[in-house]
Amino acid sequence: MAEPDFSGHLLPYHVKPQADELLSSWLTRLSLAHGLQPRTFCHILWPTKSIWTGDIDRRATPEMLSLLAQKTATSPRQVWITTLRAYEGTLWEAGGSSRSRHWLLMGTIKGQRRDRPGLQYCPQCLRADVTPYFRRCWRLGFVTICTDHHCSLLDRCPVCFDPVNFHLLPYDTDAITRC
Repeated sequence: MAEPDFSGHLLPYHVKPQADELLSSWLTRLSLAHGLQPRTFCHILWPTKSIWTGDIDRRATPEMLSLLAQKTATSPRQVWITTLRAYEGTLWEAGGSSRSRHWLLMGTIKGQRRDRPGLQYCPQCLRADVTPYFRRCWRLGFVTICTDHHCSLLDRCPVCFDPVNFHLLPYDTDAITRC
């Protein structure tokens, strides 16, 4: 597949974040909508940044979020709320130390693959969604039960037992929920 030209003001597909969607989930859905693997898509948008080697949900810079808002015709506020940093001032004090965020789930990454779970999910929510997506609140360690389905959240694939690595999905994957 030829590399798309993202030099225009807007991306060809205007995929918007869902209610309480996590930034990494939205980026993955954007990538797949454009027929690209998430790593490739993010490298095109931010060629000098290594997006998937750290925690993009916590570490996205204002410049990265601004470009994403511009390219998707999404309000900067709506883009900001996809990040875990948007919890600042609500779940922890603004400017607080990283210790004040101890309830955020941190999955470790070796190479490009998570080897420890850092993202929980409700399989029933993902099945019920018209467009499946991962919720921001699922990254919070004190959220262990789905408030809609009253079931325990999972943190690994029930088949292969790997943590969620949706950023490694191939470009031709039809849904973010594939293992």
